[in-house]
Amino acid sequence: MGPTPSQTAEHPRTSVEINSNSAELCITEQEISNFLSNENNDIGTMPQFYCSAVNSNGTIKSCAFENSTLATLDTGCVKLKGNVLISEKDEEHTYKLESVKDILGSLTIDGTNLTDIDFLDSLENVVALKENQSAILIQYNPNLSNVTFPNLKRAIAKSDQVIIFQNNSQELLMDPSVCWNIRNVLNTSNAWIPTIDGQDCEQIEKDAIVRDNLECSKNDFTTFLLFSSFLFLII
Repeated sequence: MGPTPSQTAEHPRTSVEINSNSAELCITEQEISNFLSNENNDIGTMPQFYCSAVNSNGTIKSCAFENSTLATLDTGCVKLKGNVLISEKDEEHTYKLESVKDILGSLTIDGTNLTDIDFLDSLENVVALKENQSAILIQYNPNLSNVTFPNLKRAIAKSDQVIIFQNNSQELLMDPSVCWNIRNVLNTSNAWIPTIDGQDCEQIEKDAIVRDNLECSKNDFTTFLLFSSFLFLII
């Protein structure tokens, strides 16, 4: 493990990496929590697995999600270890995630009738360790039109696609603020955080400007036709 101080004087940062030739190396819940607790830590190379033991810190409730579902999950969990999947059958249990701040694994919302994800308002960190696994994947939710992560600080993945939205309500793609709000809350310059139907925030905004200009031109033309018709009637 080799912390490397950043050369940026105004905002000193530390790159944290754990390298090993062993494919069996794991990182404990306490170790990753220590790294996350310092906002100036940039988390780089990490092992591909979390160690199996769940932290028994009495002040913070940690829960394991492996081989579990939202239906069987306890309430009041602050840390979740495992890949969290929310499907249509889990919708009535999403309230159990309202207290969750850290997901040590990935978050997937797939094929639901949800309209928003306000049950994730407390979420601060999502750290997926497996290769080519996105931190957050939200897909095939046709009614999902309100998406915010007001307290999200880190979304970390060993993938170019860290946060993916695809095949949800078209409203997410039509409103550039949805994309920008997520990127801004994470304070990242990564142009691929997030993507919505394969497009980044810049492209979504460009498309919105084109649509607005076309709508203005259409309205101007309609006004011209109405005015011309009015003049014709007078004459």
